[in-house]
Amino acid sequence: ETYPPGGGAPASDYDTLCEQLLDRNGTERVVLQFESAGYVGSLTNPYFATEVARASNDWTIDTWLSRDDPRLYGAMVVATQDPGRAAHEVRRVGHHPRIAEVLLVSTGLGKPFGHPVYHPIYEAAAEVGLPIGIHAYGEVHPGHNVAPHGSGMPSYYFEIQTLAGQGLQTHVTSFVANGVFEKFPTLKLLVVEAGVAWVPGLVWRLDGAYRALRRELPWLKRLPSETIRDHVRFTTQPLEQAPEPEQLVDVLQAVGGEDLLLFSTDYPHWDGDEKDFVARTLPRAWLPKVFRENAIEFFGWHDLVT
Repeated sequence: ETYPPGGGAPASDYDTLCEQLLDRNGTERVVLQFESAGYVGSLTNPYFATEVARASNDWTIDTWLSRDDPRLYGAMVVATQDPGRAAHEVRRVGHHPRIAEVLLVSTGLGKPFGHPVYHPIYEAAAEVGLPIGIHAYGEVHPGHNVAPHGSGMPSYYFEIQTLAGQGLQTHVTSFVANGVFEKFPTLKLLVVEAGVAWVPGLVWRLDGAYRALRRELPWLKRLPSETIRDHVRFTTQPLEQAPEPEQLVDVLQAVGGEDLLLFSTDYPHWDGDEKDFVARTLPRAWLPKVFRENAIEFFGWHDLVT
């Protein structure tokens, strides 16, 4: 039902997007992300990937962000195969008033995103005041040279969907271990479409490992849980469907979940989360933060605070 009446890809028509999503939800701001263009990091030719990213960002600005609709914001993509040129692209596009984040998906150099080789991208993002977003499924693109999950290649989409959080756990751990936030203290990170129930367990393991092994990482001056609380946020979609909603809430309360979650829909995908589903699943007291306040703080949309 998301195909536009006049033809075209789902979510490619502005009027349909407004009718089905923005107007229906009372949306004040939306960050439009990428589908295929997000996988530029999987292309083998770094020069071609850089031009695809450049063209995609210009298309976003020309097609969507130039509209007279103050709700529309967008992510920009970069070719992670060449961090130097990627940083240049961040500086070229990142000052646009409607660009909200730098979106990473595929690891173009086959290393977790916290690795120092990617730090020029984060330096540029911090310079222009943009957060980094990392989207799940970055390594499932055909031809990519990184296994999408630990221990090998899965056989079924069922496995890929179930294990989507694995890659993001690797990236978050890499960000912490490599001291990205110590090096760039104003930088923020948004973990997109990877689920949330795994977050407490990872945070606990990180803190435990830090207590035992912190001599290996002398640049880390505080517990990973404190760093994550100050710098990392997670989108709600897809919320895990626990047997009872309060079980998921109990897990998330252990890490201050009401402050870490930003509402997302995954529109127009068939398995997206409606706002009513999220409202039924999370405590009523959390909803002002999850639906509004956390995004205002994360993206710096302080003109919306009323």
